[in-house]
Amino acid sequence: MKLTIVKTKAFNEGLIIVIDYYTMNAKKHVDNIINLLATGKKLPAKYHDHSINSGKYRNKGFRDCHIVEIDKKHDCVLIYCISKFKLSLIDIGSHKRLFPSSTKN
Repeated sequence: MKLTIVKTKAFNEGLIIVIDYYTMNAKKHVDNIINLLATGKKLPAKYHDHSINSGKYRNKGFRDCHIVEIDKKHDCVLIYCISKFKLSLIDIGSHKRLFPSSTKN
């Protein structure tokens, strides 16, 4: 069974920035990850999928994964949450933008 996909305003706005910054090819990789998540498949290890243990998403069931195909030099992160029937896409963007307090200068 495929989960219902819900995209937040922050995700939609972040995706526009990601596509603009990293190239249109980024959307293909994001769509691939969304499809894997929505169909209940485990993400490959290269995406470093994990629960979020800091900041405003801590201990609320949120997860993030790192979209390595987009840019190996700059970290692009997808924040999401899965409930019984729903995949919520919360935000997407650079690690620095999404987790400013955990980024070292």
